Amino acid sequence: MRTEKLGTLAEFRNGLNYTDADNGSGLAVVGVSDFKDKVVIDTGNLQQLSLSALSKPDALIQEGDILFVRSNGNRELIGRSVYVNAEPAMPTSHSGFTIRCRFHDRRCYPRYYAYLFRGSIIRHTLSAHGGGTNISNLNQQILAELDVPVPDFSMQERIAGILSAYDDLIEVNQRRIAILEEMARRLFDEWFIQPIGKRLPIPGDRLDEWVLPSGWRFSTLIDTADVTMGQSPASSEYNEDIGGMPFHQGVSDFEGRFHRNRLFLRPDFTWKRTAEKGDVLFSVRAPVGRIAIALESLALGRGLCAIRELTGQQAFLMTHLLMSFPHPDMFGGGTIYKAVTKDDVYSIPILLPSEGLKAAFERLVSPMWEQLKTLTLANMQLRTVRDLVLPKLISGEIDVSAAEETFAEAAE
Repeated sequence: MRTEKLGTLAEFRNGLNYTDADNGSGLAVVGVSDFKDKVVIDTGNLQQLSLSALSKPDALIQEGDILFVRSNGNRELIGRSVYVNAEPAMPTSHSGFTIRCRFHDRRCYPRYYAYLFRGSIIRHTLSAHGGGTNISNLNQQILAELDVPVPDFSMQERIAGILSAYDDLIEVNQRRIAILEEMARRLFDEWFIQPIGKRLPIPGDRLDEWVLPSGWRFSTLIDTADVTMGQSPASSEYNEDIGGMPFHQGVSDFEGRFHRNRLFLRPDFTWKRTAEKGDVLFSVRAPVGRIAIALESLALGRGLCAIRELTGQQAFLMTHLLMSFPHPDMFGGGTIYKAVTKDDVYSIPILLPSEGLKAAFERLVSPMWEQLKTLTLANMQLRTVRDLVLPKLISGEIDVSAAEETFAEAAE
């Protein structure tokens, strides 16, 4: 298959540099934090700036663009990319830590290249080009010199169609996940928050300001759950090679409600600060208040604690914490980033309704969280298969016609 320099097929543009003075509305901006591990960027829920921050009209993104992470303290993020699948609903640009790639060669189908750039060979090539002492960097020249395949346009469409079919299934599951979590939240709000007439308290609030129904009371997290605080081992004791117990630092890789970890302890190293399968994971620094559920036993880093409700009513506890902390960093101290102590976590107020009502909520909502877990695991499997198929389709190792037939049969 013939290859060409990416710079002969596309043009590049660095994103906007802006300050707090540009805060406002009218101009949405894609930042590095919006990339996550997505193939397609969601332009419907982005930070906004004043329109005056737009230096030139050509700084806007449009359907078919691909954005790359240009600069970040984490070298592994360099070269991560997302695809703009549809024209944004409002003027949308991208931050100065990113580079926009826009194809002008009619032989190129942008979505095919969006998948190509996510392949391991391209990603490793781009990450290896990171330079600098404290921050790794990618630049337009590196992208322009990248050798990329240029198969027939129809073949590009077919390969992208197969891979995007996986993404469509993932997106359907994501919508179902969002609906289930919203159902749990609304039920908690109706049963427990509306009767007290105000939001749930957080550490530092005066509990005598809440009027509770008869038989209800406030307790603390440490009196209603087992709490294990994390503490990171030396960096030499863990890496990305699967071997020992999964390890979660609690600062990065905190996406979604369930986690499959990317770091592992060395097989010959043991760690006492662990979470068990099903424990609620709560981040205690940078930022405070991210919440998830452990899919398996794992070692806890210093940015994390594990919480297990004493009576086994994890669905109630999980939903309670989500409702108590709808946004990160709602409590804690620190100048560079927020953090909380063990005592702060222990003192989190927990609303305890009558035991019968609490148990009834658990019976209704626990199956929702189980379904959320099932859908999350299904998406993990779909992403794994997609990422395995991707390089084989592009290299020709897997016949495109056979892959189309296989996927059509699986979807029936």
